[in-house]
Amino acid sequence: MAIDDLYIAVPYRGRGNGKRMMEYLTKFAEHKGYKRIQLHAELSNERGHNLYRKIGFNEEEMMFFMKQVELER
Repeated sequence: MAIDDLYIAVPYRGRGNGKRMMEYLTKFAEHKGYKRIQLHAELSNERGHNLYRKIGFNEEEMMFFMKQVELER
């Protein structure tokens, strides 16, 4: 399972909401029989990094590629 753009709004941070959300998603993945959960985090998101480590995620040596596209209006 890949998690993309997980975001806790500022007024709800520091209350355990991120941890509860990740615990829920982990149970969901286990129930569905997924073999792994992967996510990416901005390099500047140290609070997120600490949470992910605390709940058992490991840093992996992977490259992440992205290309911005212009939207036609």
